Amino acid sequence: MCGSRRTSDAYCGADAFAFFSYEETEGIVVLEALACEVPVVLRDIPVYKGWIQDQIQAYKVHNLEEYKHNLMHIFKEKQEKLKGNARELAERRSIRSAGERLKVVYRLSGVNVLQSTHRGLPHRSVWKQEI
Repeated sequence: MCGSRRTSDAYCGADAFAFFSYEETEGIVVLEALACEVPVVLRDIPVYKGWIQDQIQAYKVHNLEEYKHNLMHIFKEKQEKLKGNARELAERRSIRSAGERLKVVYRLSGVNVLQSTHRGLPHRSVWKQEI
């Protein structure tokens, strides 16, 4: 799930990922870091509430002193459990996973999902079945 090779190389070469943003809409760069199993330290802002758990998948902080403390902790201690949890979270929020959940929603609402090709590339179409 780690995206392009260059993106993967950049994340995988990091010992930690510190994200200082005060505002975020989805947190794609955070998801990329989580998917690459790079320990993440991020500001505890509302967009992460309910899906990123502090000290489970990442470290949530409120100020620069907490950033420093958690980064030093990452550099001193192995983070295998945190990285594994982070990877699992990223996989649950992947585009493939979202597509699978949408297929279930479509089926439950009576919409069929068909496989087709367009310009030689596979893609899916949806259509509403008449009841």
